[in-house]
Amino acid sequence: SNGKGQLCLGDEIDRLIPERIPLPRKIVDIAVGGEFTLLLTDDGVVYGCGSNALGQLGLGPELQVVKQPMNIGLASPAKSISAGKDHSLIMTTDGYYVMGSNEFGQLCTDSGGEPL
Repeated sequence: SNGKGQLCLGDEIDRLIPERIPLPRKIVDIAVGGEFTLLLTDDGVVYGCGSNALGQLGLGPELQVVKQPMNIGLASPAKSISAGKDHSLIMTTDGYYVMGSNEFGQLCTDSGGEPL
């Protein structure tokens, strides 16, 4: 499914054959969540696309859906990315970052069940 643009191709059209993601940097890792995708490049930049309804892309509350890869703007280079159904975890050179749904405490921080 590509209902939220999670294929990072700029639209919501499903693809039945593989199609290259148009990103000028080399992608070295991919993390797939419920309706979103994170892409890690060889220089430590993280891009996100798809649903951001619960903040899982880390792009703030204004952007609900992102159909093309968008730099999530970390202050330091990422080394590893991980995604759950509605949350994300990123390891950078200066620490760990979490974002998205914390309904069941999956962000390992006490937010009273509210998204971060």
